[in-house]
Amino acid sequence: ATMASEFIALMMKANGLQPFGDKESTFNSDSKRSWFQNFEALSYKADRDSMALMIGTDGKVQEYKQKEAEVTPLRNVLGIVWGQDTTISIIIGAHYDHLGIRDGKIYNGTDDNASGVSGVLALAKSWSGSPEKPPCNLIFASWTAEEKGLIGSKYFLQNQINRPVNIILSLNMDIISRRAPEDSTGR
Repeated sequence: ATMASEFIALMMKANGLQPFGDKESTFNSDSKRSWFQNFEALSYKADRDSMALMIGTDGKVQEYKQKEAEVTPLRNVLGIVWGQDTTISIIIGAHYDHLGIRDGKIYNGTDDNASGVSGVLALAKSWSGSPEKPPCNLIFASWTAEEKGLIGSKYFLQNQINRPVNIILSLNMDIISRRAPEDSTGR
């Protein structure tokens, strides 16, 4: 996941997006944005397929830690094309995680959901290279931990303190390369 997120951030940068992740403090106390929104999740020994967001050290988190929970660092990858009206935004997103290895079988996620991330990056390149500024902000997002219960996108929505934007629409791309067998025209 770390390697995938680094690659996606590199592609966002190469495609001309601006970073829209966490604010980073620099040596001279200026803040700039990162490509990543970093957070942690807990996975429980009793059920490694279960994860929950870790948002501080409240009693619930402490209770889970006593059940031998493992802390997993996670991160969303976020880029933006600023619009004419910077107070409203549209999110164009896809998840970059997949199932990994289960029972000795590899689930790479080429269709679910590298195809969606590729679609996000293609639209990002098109908009960032356009001489026309979009009417509103376009936030391009690659979510993590979707396969564990939409954790990355939920975290983004619950943690908007440093991103005061009014989201008017979210477009989610998932398995965009798949074609239904009954689709003889290739649509």
